[in-house]
Amino acid sequence: MRSHRFLKILSSKSPGVITPGSAIKITGYNKAYAYTYLNRLVNRGELIRVEKGKYVLPGTTAPIVASNLVHPSYISLLFGLFMHHRTTQIPVVIDVISPVSKREIDYNGYNISFVKFPQRRIFGYASERAEGNMALSLGSLEKVIIDCLYLPKYCPLQETYSAIREGVDVPRLIETGIRMSSGITLKRLGYILDTIGIDIHEDISKYINYKFDPLDPISSTNGSDVIKDRKWHLLINTILKTKEI
Repeated sequence: MRSHRFLKILSSKSPGVITPGSAIKITGYNKAYAYTYLNRLVNRGELIRVEKGKYVLPGTTAPIVASNLVHPSYISLLFGLFMHHRTTQIPVVIDVISPVSKREIDYNGYNISFVKFPQRRIFGYASERAEGNMALSLGSLEKVIIDCLYLPKYCPLQETYSAIREGVDVPRLIETGIRMSSGITLKRLGYILDTIGIDIHEDISKYINYKFDPLDPISSTNGSDVIKDRKWHLLINTILKTKEI
C-alpha cells in the first residue's frame, strides 16, 4: 500500500498510538512486514517511533501519546492538576497511572512516567476527545487530588492544597477518597479540608487509624516544630500557605 494512502487512513481513524496490529488491519500485511513497513515510514520522517512497536503521527502531542501507551491508564498527579488548570506550574513530567510497571519515555521535551497502581485503585477517569479527535484519558479533578494525597512525592502538597482551596465537589472527593481504601490519604484530606473550614471527620473517622502518619512524607518528622494533630493523627511537618486565588 502506498504510504500516503496508509497515512491518510491513519489520520482519519485518529488512533493516537499506532502499532503493527494497526498496520496489519489497514494493509493486510503479515506481522513481520508490518514492522518493516512502519520502520520505513519512520526513516522517512512520516512516523515517529515512541518505543518498540509503538508509533505516532508527527505533531501528536505528549499527553495524547502518554494516554495511549497502556490500557487502562490515565493522566494524573501534578500534570493532572495542570490539565485541570489547578496549578501554575508547567510540569515536564507526565505521570500516567497504570496497572503495570513500565520504563519512562522521553517524547517531545516531556518525560512520560508510569506510576503503578493496583487495579482496584484505577478508577475515576474518562477518555475524552482532544486534538485531531484523538482519545485522551484524564483522571477527574477529584481523583487527581486523591491520587496526589495518596502519593505526595509526585506532587507537592502545597499544589494539592491550593487546588482544593480553589473549590471542589466535597461529597465526590470524600467518596473518591473512601474508594481509594487508604487511611493516610483520608487523614490528609480531612486535615486540609479542616484548614479551610470544612469538617469531614464524622464522614471518614471509621476509615482512619490512630497511628501518627506524616502529613508530608517528603519533609522530616523530627524537630521541635513538628506538631501532633490528635484529631487526624498526623504529624504536621509542613506549613501549607494560602495563595491568592
